Amino acid sequence: MAKYALIFYSHSDYSDAWAPMFEQTNRYFPDHKKYLFSDQNTEELEQENWHLVKYNDQKGYQNRVIHCLDQVGESIVMFHHEDMFLYAEPHYSQLDDIATAIENGNIDIVKLICASYGPIKFENITATALPYIFENPLGLKFAIQPSLCDKNKLRTIYDKTGGDSIWKFEEYSSHICDYFNIKTGMTFFETDQKRGQYHWDSSIYPYFATAIVKGKWNFTDYEDTLRPILEQSNVDYLNRGTC
Repeated sequence: MAKYALIFYSHSDYSDAWAPMFEQTNRYFPDHKKYLFSDQNTEELEQENWHLVKYNDQKGYQNRVIHCLDQVGESIVMFHHEDMFLYAEPHYSQLDDIATAIENGNIDIVKLICASYGPIKFENITATALPYIFENPLGLKFAIQPSLCDKNKLRTIYDKTGGDSIWKFEEYSSHICDYFNIKTGMTFFETDQKRGQYHWDSSIYPYFATAIVKGKWNFTDYEDTLRPILEQSNVDYLNRGTC
């Protein structure tokens, strides 16, 4: 069984999301190695299996991530941002199968959600032998959503993709995947429910996509699920506000 580490990229501006991120991750992945990429340390990291990788806040987003990835020893990683934490238990055996497919070279990066800005053909990637992995939509070969990744392929995307914002970076990354033949896919199950205009809920990795939108807690899409988790973590969501 292929092993993988969990990575959360963040910034101290979003430190109010750290308590639920830590608590939900510890609840569902107590024994996995976990990393926080951040500009600042936090006392919450003083616990087993968590590690800080600190970046220079003066560097751009891509260079921050590259610097931090170079400090990670594991070859397979699950990459998130801090507000994409779990709200329910994931399907561990299926995640293990994806990690094994990556280890075997059948695929490089698997986004753990179905998302598209247009129609989806749902073409299965037979090389993985996993019926729930499908081709990503054209123009969305990579997205900043929780993904199981070959770390070196993820590093290539961050190293070679330009863009002076996260949104431009995501837009340009599809061309890099094509140019460097980085094999990507996404998960989808018939039980996944459409949420909003552009994505489905993820049953394999049920997470908030995303918990913070335009700087505010995303109560429009997730209030019934998100509010109790924030309250349990003693997060005063009124400080940031809700949308």
